[in-house]
Amino acid sequence: MINYLAYIKKLEDEFGLDKVSEFIDNEFGFLYNKYAHRSALRVAENYKLPVNKFLRYIYFECDVSQGLSSSVAIQQYDDYIRMATEMEYERFDRYPKFLKTIHDIVSRNYKIKLDEIELKQWRLVCEENKKFEYTYNDYKIFPPSEPDELIKEGNILGHCVGSYVNKVRKRLSTILFLREKEDIEKPLVTIEVIGNRITQVQGKMRLPIDNQEKNAIKKFAERFQLSLVVSI
Repeated sequence: MINYLAYIKKLEDEFGLDKVSEFIDNEFGFLYNKYAHRSALRVAENYKLPVNKFLRYIYFECDVSQGLSSSVAIQQYDDYIRMATEMEYERFDRYPKFLKTIHDIVSRNYKIKLDEIELKQWRLVCEENKKFEYTYNDYKIFPPSEPDELIKEGNILGHCVGSYVNKVRKRLSTILFLREKEDIEKPLVTIEVIGNRITQVQGKMRLPIDNQEKNAIKKFAERFQLSLVVSI
């Protein structure tokens, strides 16, 4: 406890915040008898996170940049990393800039299930959507094969496309992935097509996509005679 308190005091001087009393309230029970209603140290131990980096993030960075108290940050993070881990995602942000936002997105996408009939419908639609497979320079555009791929896309990029599973199944929306050919498993940009229009283009956390990605999407639109009704 003394070593941790010394580190928290050092961070207090750096950030200009008083956190020692919060740290003691949250962590004392875990340190001395492994009881923890909320504990950043417990979360760090459970998920093998570097302790000092995680304490800095939870107690100070979440407060300064996101306005979250330590107790709220711990609860939100514990829930977030549990869901992401249970869904077996390797690539997710361990220290998200917007914890509450990404928590809510993951929560919305968490464990979306389809029954057997719905799953057959999904796979039939996705087989039809393979007509949109397209390669341009270093990029490939293609549809997801399984619902979990759509959920993973939303969780990693920080948007709600995971909730579009049933829209895709009902043919109300076609979702496509743009990825680098040499790193096909890494989500980059999500594209929505409705009818003959590209209605959404979303990069990570809704940030602007780069010029090469824009060019690939424009070429894709030309190839399939789709109107681009969203600004990219």
